[in-house]
Amino acid sequence: MPKKKLNLNQQRRITQNQTKIEINADYKTGLIGLVVSHYGDQIDVEDNLGKKFKCNLRQNLPALGVGDRVLYQIEDLDKSIGVVNKLLPRRSLLTRMNSASKTNKPIAANLDQMLIIFSFEPEPQSLLIDQFLITAHACDIQPILVFNKLDLFEKLDTNNKDDKTKIEQINNLLSIYENIGYPILKTSLHHAASIKKLEQLLADKNSLFIGASGVGKSTLTQQLVPNIKIKTGEINEKTLLGRHTTSVSKLYHLNNNGNLIDAPGIRELEVEHISQSDIESAYPEFAPFVKKCKFRDCIHEKEPNCAFKQAVQEGLINQVRWTNYLRLRAI
Repeated sequence: MPKKKLNLNQQRRITQNQTKIEINADYKTGLIGLVVSHYGDQIDVEDNLGKKFKCNLRQNLPALGVGDRVLYQIEDLDKSIGVVNKLLPRRSLLTRMNSASKTNKPIAANLDQMLIIFSFEPEPQSLLIDQFLITAHACDIQPILVFNKLDLFEKLDTNNKDDKTKIEQINNLLSIYENIGYPILKTSLHHAASIKKLEQLLADKNSLFIGASGVGKSTLTQQLVPNIKIKTGEINEKTLLGRHTTSVSKLYHLNNNGNLIDAPGIRELEVEHISQSDIESAYPEFAPFVKKCKFRDCIHEKEPNCAFKQAVQEGLINQVRWTNYLRLRAI
């Protein structure tokens, strides 16, 4: 009876499994691990077989982020305790400025894309969305905008004055980013097709969910990783702000060969450490007007014949985005 020919996926899985066994055969040597969660001075490192080790960090190591690959050693196999010796090269790193210490704190590493989650409640802020977009651009990470809780938004009553105002505000916000070329994925746990599209976006990639508290990041993650219990929360009725339900960033493996990091809610992401040129280039609608100002060193404030300000007056640059840019740029 002739042997059954293996397809490429079957061959790849066999090769990967053989590699896993070979890499993890000797716990006495340095091993390659993946940082899957971070708890202050301690991190969880996962080996290629999915086993997690609570690891301390050697001195003089740089700050680590979830998604980093490291070299570690096992100190106690039975108790799953180890120590990280070395950070392996990164291909991308997303950081957050600590305003007190003026140092950058890693949020996540080795990302392919950053999904910026927002919803109609808590009320989305274009300034925060722009901060996320600027940071993604500066870190060379693909940003994707996701408008979540679509089912609740669709239930708003156009005959109700307050609801009508909310609908207009959200539609105006969405149109700002759609008009400059950012596709927006609209999701709801009650719209299976939207979750399917989300899964397709996450396939074979390292992705990060980021956004303000209460926008539904952890709820979406729970839907994508149903076999793991993830704490989720609701909106605070008094402040209309989201409650923090994710206290640390965690990495989850998806069934579609993707990895997903769910980060704690962020209400502000400082960009003062990002250069003026990087901030400006993170606004794609500015591109047609670059180098068209009368003065080469124009900073687009009080200078005459400024192409940027003229574009704002003519409606070619959205006023909201322009106001955000003036607030966020580093000069």
